[in-house]
Amino acid sequence: MSKRKVKFKIFKISNLITDTEKNNTIYNYYNHRIVDFILLNILSHKKKDRKKTYNYKTETVYLLNYNPYFNSEYSHGQIVTIRHGKEQRNVDVEDLSLVGLIKTNQGIEYKIDFFINKQKGYIFVEQDENYVLTISKLRSLLRLFKAEVRQYVKYLNTLEDDYLIESKPIIDIEIIKPLDIKEQIKLLTSVKSVSLFEKDQTQDRDIEDIDFDNENGDNNFFKLASETISEYDIGEYDTILKLTKFRNKRFAGDLERFINYVIESERFGGYSIEGTDAYGVNRVFTPDMLTRDIQFEDEADSNGIVNINKKIDFIRNYLSDNSENMPETAIRTEPDYKNIKEFLTKFSKFKGDYIEVEKKEKEE
Repeated sequence: MSKRKVKFKIFKISNLITDTEKNNTIYNYYNHRIVDFILLNILSHKKKDRKKTYNYKTETVYLLNYNPYFNSEYSHGQIVTIRHGKEQRNVDVEDLSLVGLIKTNQGIEYKIDFFINKQKGYIFVEQDENYVLTISKLRSLLRLFKAEVRQYVKYLNTLEDDYLIESKPIIDIEIIKPLDIKEQIKLLTSVKSVSLFEKDQTQDRDIEDIDFDNENGDNNFFKLASETISEYDIGEYDTILKLTKFRNKRFAGDLERFINYVIESERFGGYSIEGTDAYGVNRVFTPDMLTRDIQFEDEADSNGIVNINKKIDFIRNYLSDNSENMPETAIRTEPDYKNIKEFLTKFSKFKGDYIEVEKKEKEE
């Protein structure tokens, strides 16, 4: 067995709910019953009916399975992504012999785990190595078969006295903003390198124009590098200063103060900080990180799969360590549906009546 890196992006699911007495809408409310209904409703349709195809019919996404009872804290599901639309040769890498041919109507599929925190609505979505799944595709997937979900929400509202669950949108999913870069790099236990970029990001520029060293002799490294680049007519390049092999690699003392200075300073056009985090994973931090992502490494089986319990343990530990840095969720006591059979029977009758009303309204 070998180690494999597992990466999750973290998003926040929410439902809008309005306090009808105060006429106040709560935007960070989360109702896990609605999410369960949405996902289980999607699975009640045939696989070919729940698939969504994007980008000129070259990328497909569909919900494979969903378990709302994975454990008391989390539900679990899997999404499949497929990259297709292009003919590809399938080759044995050992002897380079042709094994098969992937045609334009065939593709490469990848299975993604996701976990939803039932109380807070955080959804942890595993990295898609097909690079197909985006937040917009995830959002559109969760909004499939809206008519049935709208019926469900309307029925829930008949059980409410003081609140109205909004149906536009019934559910929303947003990116959880990444931690401030200073908070992120606190996760590092050691620093491998710090890269600094030019402020004006001018390409095609002589390196000796950058005032690193006033020495003009043949031993001036930057002058020598510039002349060599010019000699080989390298027209466009970015100038980067990369510091490595620190005597003390720990993110502490002078190194910590230096990195904090680089982050705060306006003298540089950008920076990249590489190191090992508290979970033993090599990380690269830059100021333009757009989503909250977390990762860890663990032993994978012969199929390259990390045990699902290792994934959930990692997520639990992360939330335990970072609860104060996560967005808040409005929590309220839900109406008690003790008799699930009776609840479903009443909902089925309501749904039937609702469909008849919709038909009449369309006819009129």
